[in-house]
This record gives sequence, structure tokens and C-alpha cells, in this order.
Amino acid sequence: MQALAGQLGDTITNTSGPIEVGNPSIPSLDYEVSASGSASDIEAFLADLYHSQRLLDLYVTDVKGTGGGAAVADLQIAAYYQPAN
Repeated sequence: MQALAGQLGDTITNTSGPIEVGNPSIPSLDYEVSASGSASDIEAFLADLYHSQRLLDLYVTDVKGTGGGAAVADLQIAAYYQPAN
């Protein structure tokens, strides 16, 4: 995502078709999230997800610069079920 800061005028789009998020054999909650803010805000949000204690699959499906140093990132997230000990 650090490259995002230098390319806010560019658009990155998933062109390979629909993305399968999650695994049918493991219970999960699937989300589609749109995050907006500065490039550093989006980068910090993704870092928070990376350091989450929850097991996640995360796909960035689209990133767009919206002008003035702002950006929007569309994400697909699968949060997997974690049984209590």
C-alpha cells in the first residue's frame, strides 16, 4: 500500500473476475468493505487488519485516488470462526 501514496491518480482494478472469499469447509463471516481516507489512513487500516488476532482472508479488489490526497479502497474480507478454548 505504500505505493498507493504515489499513485492516487491511478486506479487498480481486479480484472480476473469474481473473487471467492472464504472457505466453504470453515465457518466464516464474509464482508465487503469500502475504506476511504488518505493513503496513510488506508494503509494504517490495512495494518490493523494484518495485526488482528482474528484469522482473516483479505482481498483488495479496487483502489482509486479521489483527488486532494484521498483514496478509496474496496475490500473483501472473510473472518474465520475461532472456537473458544
